Order: sequence, then C-alpha cells, then structure tokens
Amino acid sequence: LSFFLFGKYDTGDPRQPGTPHFLKGNEKNDYETAIATVGKVLSAYDTDHQHSVWGFGAKYGGVIRHVFQCGPAPEVNGVDGILEAYRSTFRTGLGMSEPTDIEDVV
Repeated sequence: LSFFLFGKYDTGDPRQPGTPHFLKGNEKNDYETAIATVGKVLSAYDTDHQHSVWGFGAKYGGVIRHVFQCGPAPEVNGVDGILEAYRSTFRTGLGMSEPTDIEDVV
C-alpha cells in the first residue's frame, strides 16, 4: 500500500504555527488526523502492513520535487510509520512549492 501526501505552496511553511502542516508536538494537526483515520482503514487490507510514503509538491535545496520519498526508509510499518515519515519530512529543509505536477503520481 502506498500513501501520497500532498504538499502545496499555499498551505504555508510547515515550520510556522497556524499553517496546516505545522507539527504541534504530541497533538496531531489536521493532516495527521486524516492520515491516521484513512491509514487505519486502508492498512487493514494490507497483510504485511508495510507502506511506502510519498510526497509531491515540494522544494528541496532549491529544486522542485514533484514526487519524493517521505522519511528515510522506502517502506514503513503501519500507520505509526506513515505518521513518522510525514513528520520527519517536515523536519527537513523542505519548502512547499508550485507548480504541483500530479502526473508522476497518477
């Protein structure tokens, strides 16, 4: 099972309070709540509970990345692994970006 997490410039800097991706310590932001809810349902249908987590619509080191791996590992274990991959991505130098090209995702 693969999860694609959408990043877009108009959602703001994820390191700034008040933006949708801002990490609130132990409290889940709206994206994390959605990931956990949907992930719990979908992961029940994946027998090994190993998931790849991808993002799109970001800029690393000045280069727009339409598709990029979230987290350090190609696959993560369960919903907690998905959430950690999401969080670890926003702890990097990632910047939300445009244009967002979904072609590689579809």
